[in-house]
Amino acid sequence: MKKQFLIIALALAATSLAAQDWHYEYNEAEQTATVVSWDRWHDTDHGEAYGHDNCYEGDLVIPDKAPNGYAVTAIGPECFLECRNLTFIQFPSTLKRIEEGAFMLCTALPEHLSFPASLEYIGSGAYSGCISVRTLTIDDSDQTLTVAGSGMVYGAEFYNLESLETIYVGRNIVCEEPTLSLFGWQDHVKDITFGEKVTTLPAEVCINSTGLKHVKLSNAITVIPDRAFSGCEWLESIEYADLTSIGEESFVDCRGLLSFNFPSTLKSIGVRAFDACENLSSQVVIPISVEHIGSQAFSGCNSVKQLTIEDSDRPLTVGTSGWNQTFVFSCFNQVEQVYIGRNVVCDEPETPEVTLFAGFEHPFELTFGDLVTELPKEACAYSAGLKKLTIGDGIKLIPEMAFCSCTGLETFSLGRSVEAIGTSAFDGCFGLQQWYYHNSLKSIGSSAFYAYPMPYLNLGPSIEYIGEDAFAQSAIQEITCQGTVAPVCEGWVFDGMSPLATLYIPKGAKPAYENAECWKEFFAEEKVVEFTPTAIDAVEYNGNKLSHLTSHPSSSLWYTIDGRQLSGEPSSAGIYLHDGRAVVKK
Repeated sequence: MKKQFLIIALALAATSLAAQDWHYEYNEAEQTATVVSWDRWHDTDHGEAYGHDNCYEGDLVIPDKAPNGYAVTAIGPECFLECRNLTFIQFPSTLKRIEEGAFMLCTALPEHLSFPASLEYIGSGAYSGCISVRTLTIDDSDQTLTVAGSGMVYGAEFYNLESLETIYVGRNIVCEEPTLSLFGWQDHVKDITFGEKVTTLPAEVCINSTGLKHVKLSNAITVIPDRAFSGCEWLESIEYADLTSIGEESFVDCRGLLSFNFPSTLKSIGVRAFDACENLSSQVVIPISVEHIGSQAFSGCNSVKQLTIEDSDRPLTVGTSGWNQTFVFSCFNQVEQVYIGRNVVCDEPETPEVTLFAGFEHPFELTFGDLVTELPKEACAYSAGLKKLTIGDGIKLIPEMAFCSCTGLETFSLGRSVEAIGTSAFDGCFGLQQWYYHNSLKSIGSSAFYAYPMPYLNLGPSIEYIGEDAFAQSAIQEITCQGTVAPVCEGWVFDGMSPLATLYIPKGAKPAYENAECWKEFFAEEKVVEFTPTAIDAVEYNGNKLSHLTSHPSSSLWYTIDGRQLSGEPSSAGIYLHDGRAVVKK
């Protein structure tokens, strides 16, 4: 049933009146009314709607009730289509729906557009071409607002407000077509604030809004969904509180993002979450709350110089890249300092040849804290940039190929619990100048130090086994064995050594060494010297120079830098130990 009646349109700040003929469509069952049209689309000859007549002009105030007393709850399809001189809209407080095309091409609307808390639905293209609107407010409400697709390829309804600069969202919003973005593909939007009634964001909420600079999330938002701000090139800052999850590709190509402090509530960081955030702050700290980091989460974050994974007894699971089988941290290709305070494991345990920091060329230092108890195979293999390595006291095994071909590695120290160095663990570390271990070390695997570059080798009394070719093709000139029992060797562990190095063994240990596999070769060449053992339990070398002692020998005696006691004060030039200090003789 349709009734024609007269509505008085009230101006905001004037006393002039204007009149237009409107039509309502009534829902008798629900006792509601919809503004559907007024006499401007009529062909008297054919009785068909086909073109414009009389567009509404000036300020529009739609009342809460129709003349029959029914609540006005909707504005019908194309009701005010192309009213280019419509300058103001006041919606009824009872409004629930704005249908498709309702205000399409109303190009003179005021700069500020506000939707009441009662609104539940906005149809497709309702504000398409409303180029004058600069700010949008969606009033606070506990009720969800549904918006339709725009009919465009990319975005939901708000895509059509193409001149928007500032947005306030006071409630949860969903799109009828979940593949479309609510505020995506906007060139002019600079600021978006999500009020405290907003608890969730849809995926791709602001994707490719290249003008966006500032975002403020409500304290109730705990999840940043997939691709939420992907492609927001000039996004500079985002405010948030207790995030628990950052979705896949959430901030891809956010080149303007300068910092992101990961909250202590965060549990997961998605695949490529910060990919190509090339200006992200120089320091990234992963809190103990984080349980999983997706592959390539920080790919291309070239400004990050320091990475810290806080201490925790809970493992951190990370994803592989899918293309070169490397862990997520391989993305930090300009990092200079790395601290890992917990075990890190791959989310695909069967994936072969997985590494933590593969192929790094940029110089960096790597430290594993005391709560780290295991390293993955090839933990840092083929990283020529690794310069300094520190292994904490929780690790017992340096796994196979863990640091092989780290050609720039200059110094490393092993923690007090390390018992074994695996096969090829330090194979090809040609730049090694200094290394340090404790008397917990029992086993050195095959080819563990292949091409060992240092002239001195000190084997502590705890070492029981040395694998084949462990020190093959080395530059060793002197070998000191501290133990009175010869380490068991698998074949000739010094293959390619030429000339044969001098072997120093403790006094009284000759019977244990002279017939033992490998060691007997030194006796055959008369390259064995006996010495008096000392209380030194570990020595750190820096080429020919002593840099650290774990305990000091007797203050009245003289020792070589590898702990051999001398009969008296040396006369030849060199560096010696005396009275708990390093003494240089020239």
